[in-house]
Amino acid sequence: MTNKKVDTLGVFLSSICAIHCILTPFIFLLPIFQVFEEGHHHWIHFSFFIFVAPLAIWTLILNSKIHWLSFLCGVLGLSFLAIAVAVNFLHLEHQHSLDLALSLSGSGLLVLGHYLNLKL
Repeated sequence: MTNKKVDTLGVFLSSICAIHCILTPFIFLLPIFQVFEEGHHHWIHFSFFIFVAPLAIWTLILNSKIHWLSFLCGVLGLSFLAIAVAVNFLHLEHQHSLDLALSLSGSGLLVLGHYLNLKL
């Protein structure tokens, strides 16, 4: 797979994560989906991370010499997502707000890093 294809896939997957973070609270307002709300966050975020992390790491390794800013975005984005996954398993008082902020920030940074790789 070429660097361009990897980065395009990375933008797609990271965007899906961000869309999930934005839409999920509204979907769970519907009565039919409230049954699935409990326990959803732990495993869905872990599953997203399992798909996104290897691609992000692979892209970081392939493109680490291209531009320092895309590398920094990748490292920070992946770190934020890893912390967000950990927060889901800790059951903190403001878990959902912290998780949302970390997940959106991490996804946004990964999208930016992949976008910079595509443009450079």
